[in-house]
Formats: sequence, structure tokens, C-alpha cells
Amino acid sequence: MRDDHITLRQLRAFAALTETRSFTLAGERLGLTQSGISRAVGELEAAVEGPLFDRRSDGVVPNALGEALGSDIDAVLQAVRRLTERANARLRASPGVLRVATVTSVSARLLPAWIQRFRAFYPDVEVSLLEGAEDEIATFVRDGVADLALSGMGGEGLSATPLYEDAFFAAFALDHPFARRSAVSVRDLADEPFIMSTSGCEPLILDLFAAAGCTPRIAYRVRDTETLLEMAWQGVGVTLAPELCFRPYFDGLRKPLDPPAWRTVYALTQSHDDGGRVAAFLEMRPAKPGQGLAGYGLKVIGT
Repeated sequence: MRDDHITLRQLRAFAALTETRSFTLAGERLGLTQSGISRAVGELEAAVEGPLFDRRSDGVVPNALGEALGSDIDAVLQAVRRLTERANARLRASPGVLRVATVTSVSARLLPAWIQRFRAFYPDVEVSLLEGAEDEIATFVRDGVADLALSGMGGEGLSATPLYEDAFFAAFALDHPFARRSAVSVRDLADEPFIMSTSGCEPLILDLFAAAGCTPRIAYRVRDTETLLEMAWQGVGVTLAPELCFRPYFDGLRKPLDPPAWRTVYALTQSHDDGGRVAAFLEMRPAKPGQGLAGYGLKVIGT
């Protein structure tokens, strides 16, 4: 078989004929004549050195070779569609300003490398950042102040695209009895003085305690993440925070939860067209350590 003889036209003809079971219907779908479909399929059969279809009274159906190659052909066509969509998104990205609203943990850990990658491809698009609490940044998008919000919570009335799963960790002092454990449970934390984050994670944390059948003994409420973690590490109490709240390779103590718990980081947007800037920005998100995720165990969604 010579792969340099295989073309997209042939693969599309194969897919259309497989779905419609008719040369006439396949031609209508692709804007070709019946003979055009027949010729394209014949060229593909010559390239793979074997027939791909059986002609039966109820239509044209893939034979054993056609079925064996069908999934690979579908994968190639899907990859071409993704490539085309990404190229079109880049072409649509018009010059201007992209306004991104984020919580501090996302802006500090993810955005530096993300913005660098984006600006390398789209130097004419200026990125403007707005930081706030979870409820604030969703409002920024609803009110048209921001084009996009990167949030650990969904936003009512907004389109929410999941990007990452960010694991929760418990933080406490180095001399705390929990320090000798490999992991802790939410129930373990229920009897400890708890330092609650008020920057947006409180509803998620309360849900974790409720799922464990207990409630936190809240001793302090703190908005600033750095203060929250420093208080825990100084022994004022214990706390829970997503991994992005921790500096990479930090000096304090943290332990994973057992069972594990995650928050989802979403891209919140309006449905209107923004000139392609949001779509292009999301295409540039870090998806592996070399792109800015070093030191973090995030689960990347949708890649």
C-alpha cells in the first residue's frame, strides 16, 4: 500500500458512503456526482489494495477490510476537523483587548505562561486582567466588564467550559499530629479549629464536609489565600485549599485528602461572538508541564 495515494477526498467519500449506504446520497452529501463518489472510493480501494464495500440489495456496506479501516478513517477526519477549527479560530482572532477575570490562584499560577503563549501567536491582542472573588468575576462577565472568567465555580446564565480538575489539600503546622499521615479525611478536620476561605471556595468546602456527614468548626474567616495558608502553617488552625492556591515547591506542609476531592476550573463566557479572541485564548491554555504546569498535578479536561 502507498499512503501517498490516499487523499482527504477519498476518505470523505468512504465516510459518506458508509453512513448513507448509497452512492447517490453520498454524492449529494459531499456535492459530488455518483460517479465522483465511485471514482474516489475506487482510488482508495486501489491504494489499500483491496475492495472496501459489498454491494447488496439493501445498499452498499463496508466489508471486513472496510470495517477494519473505518475507525482509523474516522479518526483522521476528526483530526482534520479539529485542525480546521483551530486554524479558523486563529484567523478570526481580531486585534483588540481580551479582558480576563480570574481568582488569584489562577492568575498567579496559570496565567503567566498562558499569556506568554497567547501573545506569541496573537501579538496584536492585548490581555487585560481583572482579579476578584469567585462571585465577583462571574458578575464581571455578565455585566460585560470581562470577556472571560477563569473560575472554580459555574456562573448562572453563563456558558461554563471545564478546563482543569484541581485537587483539594489540607494544610496545617509541621508539628501537627496529622503531619505523620500520608493523607487525611475531611472528617479528621471536623474537630480542629478551621480557617475558612472567603474568596470563593467556601461553598465547595462546606459541600465536602456535608458529604462526610460533619461540619467544620470555623474559627477564622480569611479572604487572602497567602494569609490563609500562613495561618495554618503557623498552627492557628487547619484549612483546605485547592492545589493552585499553593506556591510550587513551597516550604509548608500539605496532605492530600482521602478520599480525594477536586474543584473544577471553568472558563465562563457569554454566548456572543467576541471576534474569536476568547476561542483563541482558550486554545493556548497550558496542558502539560512544559507549557506552565510544572509542579502541579492538575487534571486537564478536554485534550
